[in-house]
Amino acid sequence: MPSTYEPKPIVFESDAKRDQPILGRVKLERRIVLSMIEHLVEQGFVLVEASDGEERIKPKDNMEAMEHVFGVDESHLYFQKPGFKSHWIFLVHGNGVDIISDYSFTNGDPDGWCKVMDVFNKDVERFE
Repeated sequence: MPSTYEPKPIVFESDAKRDQPILGRVKLERRIVLSMIEHLVEQGFVLVEASDGEERIKPKDNMEAMEHVFGVDESHLYFQKPGFKSHWIFLVHGNGVDIISDYSFTNGDPDGWCKVMDVFNKDVERFE
């Protein structure tokens, strides 16, 4: 399981309509969340839902999920490995490198969720 990730610049369609530059903290949070999504997908988890606190969507791709959750202060992403129960991640926007505020835990870690998240969290400070 790889423990390093190459941060990528992320541009949302809505960025083109902005009249102000994107804050560095927001760019950092976007890189962390997209890298986390890609890491989970590489480990066999499927992004099944994204919630902005009012509406849950079933995103057609990672960018649709990102657009949905990055317009609010708090949001959730839901993942599932086929054949296992779903898991959630609670994001608190504005916390920079600590945007991943919490995530679900399952006793015994039957699908490897906690191990995969621990690997990502151990390495998240390298995004700074």
